[in-house]
Amino acid sequence: MHSTLLYGAPALLYFVNNNVAFWCMHYLDPGAYSVLVQLKIATTVVAFRVAFGATRPIGTRRWAALALLLAGCVTSQLRESLGETLAQPVVGLALVVLQCTISAVASVATEWLLKRSRQSIHLQNVQLYSFGMLFGNVALAAKGLTPLDLVRGWNAATYASLLLLSFTGLAVSFVMKWADNLIKVFATAGSMFLTTAAASVLFGSPVRPQQWVGAVVASVALYLYATNPPQSERVVRPAPLRIVTTSRSQPCSSARDTEKIP
Repeated sequence: MHSTLLYGAPALLYFVNNNVAFWCMHYLDPGAYSVLVQLKIATTVVAFRVAFGATRPIGTRRWAALALLLAGCVTSQLRESLGETLAQPVVGLALVVLQCTISAVASVATEWLLKRSRQSIHLQNVQLYSFGMLFGNVALAAKGLTPLDLVRGWNAATYASLLLLSFTGLAVSFVMKWADNLIKVFATAGSMFLTTAAASVLFGSPVRPQQWVGAVVASVALYLYATNPPQSERVVRPAPLRIVTTSRSQPCSSARDTEKIP
């Protein structure tokens, strides 16, 4: 029972985070929000370092890779100068920082919960999303609404989107349980660039130069991250075995009787 109740904490954080996101979009224009929300990369790395730093070091080159990823994502989303992007209401900027911080803490807490238990990941997801549904229904009731009010006017495309987003949530939980939040950061960035490519192919949306530059920088970041695991994760090959053979006519300490087997 105690372990089940623990899932209420990240579920509440996700619930608050999703609502703060709407307030961010209320105060910020879409272009500025798409750039500023990339701060989530930095807050996730910091939260991960605070939670797991002692046992799972990141390494200098991986820090550099994560900084490159942040730069690439910000660059890809820029539609105007950085100064104009930051010229937003203070309330909006503060809300973005709050959203990115809550998201990072929720993600790291979820990873910790998923990895600390040997329960089936499906059971863990049921516990997490049950709390999410509880908080959502309480919020609806406070507004005098019911879950049925939410689905009015939905069409096939809406239900398809809901189904795909559900599978996305399951995929993210697998990444957190078997990899970590840093891998999730790269996966999220990759999905952003894949979405850009898909929109270009399917809808003829132009790909801006900033997006090409951002994709290249993010690719370099991914290569740098993947090829530089921290010292604790590197595979140490055992030293070659040495078999000493002896003969009647030669002492066993002779060097010429020592054979190296790779």
